[in-house]
Amino acid sequence: MTEDDAARDAKLDEAVALHRQGRLDEARVLYETVLRTRPRCLRAVRLLAGIFMHTGRADLALDLLNRTLRTDPDDGGVHLLCGAAQLDLAQYQAAVASYDRALAADPRNPWAWTHRGIALFELGRHAKAVASYDRALALAPDHADAYYNRGNALRGLKKWQAALDSYDAAISRDSQHASAHLNRGTTLLELKRPLEAIDSYDRAIALNPRDAQAHSNRGAALLRVGQPAAALESFDRVIALEPEWGDAHFNRGNALREMKQYSSAVESYDRALARGSRAVGLLGLRLHSKTQICDWRELDAGIDALVPAIEAGQPVSDPFFVLSLVDSARVQRQAAEAWLKALPASHAAASLRKRRGRRKIRIGYFSHDFRDHPVAILSAGLFECHDRSAFDVIAFALGPPAAATVANGLPLAGTPGALASRAAAPRAAAPRDAMRLRLEKGFDRFIELGALADADGARLARDMEIDIAVDLGGYTAGARPGIFAARAAPLQVSWLGYTGTSGAPYMDYLIADHTIIPAERRCEYTEKIVYLPHSFQVNDGERAMSDRATTRAEWDLPAIGFVFCCFNTSSKILPASFDGWMRILARVNDSVLWLLGDDPLAARNLRREAAARGVSGDRLIFGRRIPAAEHLVRHRCADLFLDSLPFNAHSTASDALWAGLPVVTRLGEAMAGRVAASLLRALNLPELITTTVDQFEDLAVDLATNLERLERIKRTLAANRLTQPLFDTRRFARDIETAYRRIIERYDAGLAPDHIGIRGE
Repeated sequence: MTEDDAARDAKLDEAVALHRQGRLDEARVLYETVLRTRPRCLRAVRLLAGIFMHTGRADLALDLLNRTLRTDPDDGGVHLLCGAAQLDLAQYQAAVASYDRALAADPRNPWAWTHRGIALFELGRHAKAVASYDRALALAPDHADAYYNRGNALRGLKKWQAALDSYDAAISRDSQHASAHLNRGTTLLELKRPLEAIDSYDRAIALNPRDAQAHSNRGAALLRVGQPAAALESFDRVIALEPEWGDAHFNRGNALREMKQYSSAVESYDRALARGSRAVGLLGLRLHSKTQICDWRELDAGIDALVPAIEAGQPVSDPFFVLSLVDSARVQRQAAEAWLKALPASHAAASLRKRRGRRKIRIGYFSHDFRDHPVAILSAGLFECHDRSAFDVIAFALGPPAAATVANGLPLAGTPGALASRAAAPRAAAPRDAMRLRLEKGFDRFIELGALADADGARLARDMEIDIAVDLGGYTAGARPGIFAARAAPLQVSWLGYTGTSGAPYMDYLIADHTIIPAERRCEYTEKIVYLPHSFQVNDGERAMSDRATTRAEWDLPAIGFVFCCFNTSSKILPASFDGWMRILARVNDSVLWLLGDDPLAARNLRREAAARGVSGDRLIFGRRIPAAEHLVRHRCADLFLDSLPFNAHSTASDALWAGLPVVTRLGEAMAGRVAASLLRALNLPELITTTVDQFEDLAVDLATNLERLERIKRTLAANRLTQPLFDTRRFARDIETAYRRIIERYDAGLAPDHIGIRGE
């Protein structure tokens, strides 16, 4: 060895010593000195590249390594380092190539196989990533990181159970692997095991208390199990750690909504917007929260911002909220289509078998609301009336088993399952209510899907050879559009619970009538329309109604004067409708308006709005929410029901009409704003349908001041209630069964879905 060689070796040894002491700048200078005279000193190259990468200069490391490869192109160790630098620089395809070169030199390097898998994962090539991790684990069976990364790739393939097994394997080899605990929790949420997910998040947080993502995910899981107060604590912790994380403020708003603290929720949504959050559904949630408490300040400006965003294809609102904010079928369709694109992609459905010549048509009704809920109250009689000689009728319950009530699940940003279309996840079973017990008896089979993933639920329906899957929920709370995206049946139909288009190519038909969707408007709906002959809305003609006597005093109503009412939920009351109601009160002396008083703040706001329009707030009377039977009774103390736009009374209008209370409505443009008119036409009471603001107000005033005319209408309503089609459940059953037969006939004939009209009796 020459004297120069010995000096260079001494400098290299000194550099290594400094490196080990963490004195990286000094070590770097010495490595560079060595390489100026010995550019092919691979030890110096590798160590200097390591310093560059450690200090965030992967670009310098890669440049150094590439210069080295010009003279040593087959050095596997250098290719290995190139791959690491390329990973840091997000050059994933190049990283795969570098790891392939490294593995050509040393195929038994588990580190190279693992990091090759990471690069493949980042390229979205999840199956190949799993194969790469499997090679690593064959060489190093106790490699916790390889199991962890394998779990991530399996999650990318939506193989949830396999991913969970992989995370468990990582944790069994390294119980302190915080990221494995975190992603294990995320996977458990996908498997609808939220309580176990919370335990995993707790373990991740114990290992890393400052992991904001773990706290955020824990909050999401707590919301899934109906613990919004605990979720709020988690989201508050996230904000304490990362106060400028806009999505954390958005998630906090969702917890507050679940607690019905709508004003505070709006404040959180405003903070999210101020911090640049682009969370899915944010604008719609903010506006809907404001309408829940009738806070109309800047509402018009909010809607003016919402509509262009929807028209631009942005998923800024749950489509259900848009129904009550915008009276435009076109905008409602755009909202549904944008929302659909933001939903997690579903697995493609397996090929659907042709019907095997079965004589009976097998109908599957899918709903989260098989309980004391308007959808069930309206449709229970239909399920009982179906012709069992021709139809098998099967319920698929989307909520938790035997639950009486379930809080809405909401889209969450920055958390697993960031958009769940307001789907509610399983929680502990609650006692069956009377409606649930009735429904369980009314179907041929009652299947619980609450604990199954969407794809598994669809697979079960296919295995049961369901011919027609009827979605009773659409985009309402707890609905599961992912089941239909995965094709639960050869024919899929939207009906009843959601009065708008799904915007989905996998929904074949929408059941309607000529009032709610005129022929000239059906271009705004992605489904083919099945036109029932009377009203699309089923009603239970056997619904019990108490004959007990009641008085105005029982409901805190004035003893004299005219009582207008609207028992729609507060979110349906928008300024334009309220303006008209106040003008009506101003024209009818001693009249009052009786409203549903779900929220004290909403009541205060409405009284303030009345005063601003020159009407005393005392003329607004608020009634509490009460059981359905008693609710029907109190209608007898009202004189006239005033409808709202753009979202009409639906089941609420049926309640009023069944109780004998006339409903005055105004036709809107979109389906949700034409339902009351549909009901009135099916009762042969078209004189209560108006088309303009002036007509609506004049008719209400005339009926309030011309009591003889009002009494005539009430007598007609009393007679028609039991003779016209609206409340004839058996007639409705025959009509909808005819519709089912028609769409099956087309399918069996190999014809694509098309618009269908059903003639009534």
